[in-house]
Amino acid sequence: MKLNFREFRNKAGFTIEEAAAKMGISPSQVSRIESGTSDTTLRRMQEFAELYGCAASDLVTSPKEFSDIEYETLKAVMLGVEQLINDETMMLTPDRKVELTLSLFKMENERLGEDPDGKVDLSRYQSIIQALA
Repeated sequence: MKLNFREFRNKAGFTIEEAAAKMGISPSQVSRIESGTSDTTLRRMQEFAELYGCAASDLVTSPKEFSDIEYETLKAVMLGVEQLINDETMMLTPDRKVELTLSLFKMENERLGEDPDGKVDLSRYQSIIQALA
């Protein structure tokens, strides 16, 4: 997945140091988020988007830039997570929901890379789902 944090920071006219100060984090953390070596929460992503004057979705590659397999996998994982959190026993905070979605997407994308004809099956990750709930 291509990240666009740096591009939007530059468009907004911020240096890494300025963005970090406004976000209340270190410049090295901003750099790690921009390079993709550090994950961020949906809430933090929204804060970056507000600072840069864009939508949070603009900070990541749009679905049309995904390969068809990645897009379909992400769509299936997101729908699966939505079904899980609609279950009365699964009380997920927004941050946990994002962590769960990203984790499952990464694992399913890797697994489906080896078996491209397979279907997304979140039931195989029951222990991860329970740990994040």
